[in-house]
Amino acid sequence: MNPNEIGDKAKHNSIFVRVGISLYQILAISSMILGNSVAITQTSMKRMLAYSSISQIGYLMIGIIAGDHNGYAN
Repeated sequence: MNPNEIGDKAKHNSIFVRVGISLYQILAISSMILGNSVAITQTSMKRMLAYSSISQIGYLMIGIIAGDHNGYAN
């Protein structure tokens, strides 16, 4: 393969990744907001922990989406 072809493929892949990241960001933020807001209203401790876990998944997704070493470490 020609090095220019590899560079062109990387540019195309980065465009698709950027489009996908915005969808993942929306999912992560909505998970954080909905998980926390529903957890606050729960009277059962088990349900509160379950919805809190859903919001924690949103925080985890934001770290992964960052694509940075610091995002993975936290």
